[in-house]
Amino acid sequence: MTSTTNQTTNQTTDTPLRPWSAARGAVGGTAAICPEATYGDEAAEYAALREGAGLWDAGAWGVFRFAGPSRLSFLHKYCTQDVKDLAPGAGAYGCCLTVKGGMVTDLRALAREDDALVLVTPAGRAPLPQHLTKFALFDKVTIAPADDLTLLGLHGPRAAAVAAAALGAPAPEGPPWTHAAVPWSGGPVQVAVAPLGGVAGLHLVVARDAAPALADALVAAGARPVGSAALEQVRVEEGVPLFGVDLDERTIPIEAGLEAQAISFSKGCYLGQEVIARIAHRGHVNRVLAAVRLAGDPAAAQVPLLRDGKEVGAVTTWARSPRAGAAVGLGLLHRKHADPGTPLEAGAGGPTATVVTLPVSPA
Repeated sequence: MTSTTNQTTNQTTDTPLRPWSAARGAVGGTAAICPEATYGDEAAEYAALREGAGLWDAGAWGVFRFAGPSRLSFLHKYCTQDVKDLAPGAGAYGCCLTVKGGMVTDLRALAREDDALVLVTPAGRAPLPQHLTKFALFDKVTIAPADDLTLLGLHGPRAAAVAAAALGAPAPEGPPWTHAAVPWSGGPVQVAVAPLGGVAGLHLVVARDAAPALADALVAAGARPVGSAALEQVRVEEGVPLFGVDLDERTIPIEAGLEAQAISFSKGCYLGQEVIARIAHRGHVNRVLAAVRLAGDPAAAQVPLLRDGKEVGAVTTWARSPRAGAAVGLGLLHRKHADPGTPLEAGAGGPTATVVTLPVSPA
């Protein structure tokens, strides 16, 4: 069981791997993270992500190509992260913000010799170009969807070994979003270090028409196809919020605990910086990312989280957690009610939901 609220559901599910997935018994879901819900054995898919290597269709994500001599300095002005001096092969995770500090989208920037690739979740595909192109008039930069490319995800402790066996070359190592173009018989594959919380993983950017052959090679090397149900279980247990589901234009990145990975507090000005600086000076936000363990059937749970009848937060994703042995919800809570062990109600008259520590530990 996995359910989400507050999510953008009108994202594309027409990915290069859909026929490949359908031939392997995939059941379709929403495209909030990937368009397949399961390949028929959710428990085995979860085990692949936790113990082996789970392959998933990230073709609903956006891949943008930033070109021109000002590509990184331009992105630097409208991004929370320091990206202007990224060397080819280096990458960074950051956010684009409104002037009020709310998220336009989060993004992953991969610097290359002649351009930069920027990866966004399905919900970020439309707002990223809408937001940035209006500022690009006087910069030497072009921003365009890389429609010739698509994205595959590979996560689990054996992800790097499986990728190396499939591609015939080692996967890159280093901090998140370190990447390299790996030669392969079907064409070059841009392989990026992309952990999912504490779970090791890679993103593989490949030509659209080569994606099914790459998926075949990864499965032959030991990967198991996985869908969104298992991915959401792991994502919730790891406490990784997803833009378009748990995060939206009302979310300030610090509320979601993204400051360590997404925000540079030493870089120069960027859109929304004043809000971030005020929060940093004040020392706290009123809402924080938290998880709750549900005592009961999630079908009876509601989105609002209450304490003594007063709404103190909301769940944006429910997922059955094998580690907790129960449904776990991820969302934003008022910081005064976010301490582990705090008892809440999942809606008026709903089941008890107890705040738990992130990441969720095995029971």
